[in-house]
Parts: sequence; C-alpha cells; structure tokens
Amino acid sequence: MVNIFNEAQLEKRKKTFNQNSGLKPGDKMEVGNVRIQQVEKAEGRLDGYMYNDYRKWDDFPVMLFDDVLVMSVTPLEIASHYKIIEKAKGKVGVGGLGLGYFIQNILHKKEVENVTVYENNMDVILMYEKLFGIHRKLKLCHGDVGEITGKTFDVFYCDIYPVRLMEQVILDYFKINKQNCIREYYFWGVEEFVMSVVARENNIDSIRLFPNCWNVIAVELYGDLNSSSKSRKIDLKADCSELVELFEKGGEQ
Repeated sequence: MVNIFNEAQLEKRKKTFNQNSGLKPGDKMEVGNVRIQQVEKAEGRLDGYMYNDYRKWDDFPVMLFDDVLVMSVTPLEIASHYKIIEKAKGKVGVGGLGLGYFIQNILHKKEVENVTVYENNMDVILMYEKLFGIHRKLKLCHGDVGEITGKTFDVFYCDIYPVRLMEQVILDYFKINKQNCIREYYFWGVEEFVMSVVARENNIDSIRLFPNCWNVIAVELYGDLNSSSKSRKIDLKADCSELVELFEKGGEQ
C-alpha cells in the first residue's frame, strides 16, 4: 500500500513532475508577472503536510508572482494534494491552476472523464500551456472560480488560497456549492481542518457535521502520517473554532 509520507514516494512524484515539465536545475521561465525556476538544492526548514521538518530537497520547481513565492513542489505540496488526486473521478472541476501539479496527476487517471480549471491569472494559464501543452481531457478557463454557476461536477477541488485554513475556504465551500451541482467538494488543507477539530475536541464524533468525504480522507491521511517510515512530530492548526462556527452557520458571517 502506498504511503505518501514515505521518502521514496515523495521523491517519485517530484521526479515524475520534473519529467513531465522538462525543467532542469537552474532553468527559468517567465510569462508576464509569473516566473518559474528550478531550484537545484535546498536545505533547512522545509515543513511537510501536518508536520515540521528540516531536510534536504533538491531539483524542484517554484512559482513566483512579481518575485513573491506562491507555490513549490515540496513534500507539503505533494502530500496535501495526494488524497484528492486519489479520489478524483468523472467530471472534475478545479479552482486554481498554479504550477499544475494537481492537474498533471489526475489527467492520466482512467477514472477521470474531463477536467475544467478556473484560473484568474492569464499568465499562469499561458505558463502551464508552455510547459505541458494541451490535453484532450483538459479545459482551462480564465476567470474567477467564485463566479461560476450552473456547472455539474463529480469532484471539485478549490486550491486558490495563499495559506491553509483561512476563513475563505468555508465561504467558498458554501457559495460554489450553492451556485453549482457538486457531488464531492474539497479544499486545500481539508484533512488538516478535520483532524485539528478532532484534536481540539478530543472526540471523533465532533466531525459528524462535515461531509463524509472530508472525514474519510482525513482519517486515511492521518493514518499514513502516523505509520510512515520516518518518525515525524505532527503539527496541526491549533484552533479552527472560528471556521467550525462559520461552517455551522452555513457560511453566513
């Protein structure tokens, strides 16, 4: 069974993305205000998903907007997308394109019929097409994901946030679901959200108000983290009470 927190799995997925992009150490590409560069070597504080870490991590891409780092293919990025990649099927909608790591990992799945991505920065779309070209399953739409209406998706993943577990993830959950027909909706960091609530309440029953699909992937991923080959000190968001309150109110502030 695959455990995404094992070093071999992290390295394998980074290597596959590098092969697909064709990027080599030291490469740089720019489109408008967007720049991608392939970092040759890094060492120091480099946290994973739901744990802190100091490590080496070599040959990986980073994306910058106006010289501000917004995304990189690191252990955190790889593990935080893993379960939603696994669950992707049928008609998939995505909010946010970024480096294209999530997209590249679902296009090849036979269970995925098509993928529609909503990205509000045209330079990001042009950069993706420059790196990966076009794909028969993929449709890239320039626009605000929060404004889409009347769409139907089996799985929808919203990954437009500068940090995990901000208030906007709950607001978007209710707004996008209300405006569209979505069977399973996920957002970046959803597993950490669920497990943080469990840790705070010290009661697994406290998460029954959430969609079951969230709880399933949270439990699965937390189990992987606890059983990974490398011992890790788990670090969850200390307090999600405001997000839970907002969820209980149906996204009404």
